[in-house]
Amino acid sequence: MPKGRCSVAGCEGVPAARQLCSKHYQRWWRRGSLELAPGYEPRTLQQRLEAKIVKGPGCWTWMGSHDPEGYGKISVRSRMTNAHRIAYQIYVGPIPEAYEVDHLCRNRGCVNPAHLEAVPKPVNIARGEGAAARYARRTHCKHGHEYTPANTRLSRTGTRQCRECERLRTRRRWAEDPEGMRRRERARVRPPRIPKGE
Repeated sequence: MPKGRCSVAGCEGVPAARQLCSKHYQRWWRRGSLELAPGYEPRTLQQRLEAKIVKGPGCWTWMGSHDPEGYGKISVRSRMTNAHRIAYQIYVGPIPEAYEVDHLCRNRGCVNPAHLEAVPKPVNIARGEGAAARYARRTHCKHGHEYTPANTRLSRTGTRQCRECERLRTRRRWAEDPEGMRRRERARVRPPRIPKGE
């Protein structure tokens, strides 16, 4: 795979073939020359973006290509980029580093800058509808015990565990098999090691 930049002066595209980006290579292949057709005016990124937007009273629907998750895609310098990120950068401003653009309207195909907000990744996940967001919004365990600092402990994997549920499980095990629980307790508490030679 060729590396670097397109050999055409001023182009920052990634070379696809013959040291040309995809756009210039296709132009060379079709026309036999890198010259533009007479009367051709190249469009700016904003013009290309607006050509594929249907502006409604609320959401601005992206009519171009979409990825499998439903986010709009647009080609920028021979690379596919999320259309809502480009719309945010054009209409609002630069996206801070390590921030994501969140859809406040929950419509992944929307590029309306009024519906977009740059937020840190944890905030974006917490606002979502995924399993992690639903779990983080829970205030009680599945048995109805409230997640309070005194009743909650974090496991090794970082998930919340209800201390009251653990106490009830331990009581039930003792009631069902007290001798087995005593054996487990004895195995857990080992006698101190005696150094060799004594």
